[in-house]
Amino acid sequence: MKKHVLKTLMMALFVSYLSCIAIAQEQNTERIIPLVEHCVIPVGSLYRMPIKEYSSKMVDHVSGKKRYVIRYESDNASVVKANGNTFVAKSVGTAQLTMTAYKAVPGTNDQADLTAPIGKATFTVEVKQEVPLEMPPIDLPWGSSRELITPLLTEKGSKLFTSTYWDMHPNVSEEYRVGIEAFLNQNMDFPVTLLTFNSRNQLYRKTLIASSWERLKVPKVSAVWKWLKEQGFEDRGINVGSNMWEMYHTPTQTLATVGYLAFQSTLYMYVDFLYDNKEINAVETIETHQNIELELSQKGHDVTIVHPQREKGEVLVFNSFGERVVERQLVNGKCELPNLPSGLLFVVVTGAKPVKVFIPTH
Repeated sequence: MKKHVLKTLMMALFVSYLSCIAIAQEQNTERIIPLVEHCVIPVGSLYRMPIKEYSSKMVDHVSGKKRYVIRYESDNASVVKANGNTFVAKSVGTAQLTMTAYKAVPGTNDQADLTAPIGKATFTVEVKQEVPLEMPPIDLPWGSSRELITPLLTEKGSKLFTSTYWDMHPNVSEEYRVGIEAFLNQNMDFPVTLLTFNSRNQLYRKTLIASSWERLKVPKVSAVWKWLKEQGFEDRGINVGSNMWEMYHTPTQTLATVGYLAFQSTLYMYVDFLYDNKEINAVETIETHQNIELELSQKGHDVTIVHPQREKGEVLVFNSFGERVVERQLVNGKCELPNLPSGLLFVVVTGAKPVKVFIPTH
């Protein structure tokens, strides 16, 4: 009798164990990895949580070019209120949010089939009265190659995201993917940077995808507009065709515009930086002799650059974080760069190959 009871108990425990494994495996196939597990946003702003990695079920669903719908739930609506596929910061405090991805009802774009969840994530939102805008690196020289730009961004904490980006958006045709590289970072305001290169591998467009419309939508009021103004961009007013604001930076021939795009099945906004007012091939005039190598001499923190074929031109020095640390001009084909900061630097000169320089600590 005792053996029978023991056998029955062991069988029940084994079945329970298998059940727990099955539940865990099922939950794992629905696990979404959000951009961050804790974010800080300002009062009054409406945000979306970007997804770093889809759940297994989402990957299968999206690979068939099928739509999904995001819905949020909040455990503290007085601080953060769920608003369909967005959430709104109502007051200072903290709330935990649950983000669930559902299959879209067939024939609809934004109607969730609540009986068919395919992904879930939880994260914490901290709301403060004010949160400073954090712009990702945009001071990347026009005409630069992927080989120069990629280490600048990765050193700053960005991750090459191109393959995953297109897997998440299989409906985008191959012709529209040409020349585009995507980078992911943990900046809640601008999680993804899209860089576009022409057929000569020269950068001519930078697109920053924004999680919050409030950060850039309204001219003269939004944080991005004000930041660009501080950087020397001039207001061009509202574009009649797009009904969106435009700004222009004359020294670098950069047009800044804003707009909307579908990203991860939700409508995001973006701020776009385009070289030479939409003339795509004009960037080729920046560096017409990419095979020319600079003559470089170094003594400690002092560097001298000599261009063998050009008397004048711009000399830019970037650190490994993508920040411009020096800006000079060639004079009679020569440029002195004294007292450079320590670390790995990238020297970009008009009409020549970029060069790397390592400046010692002492």
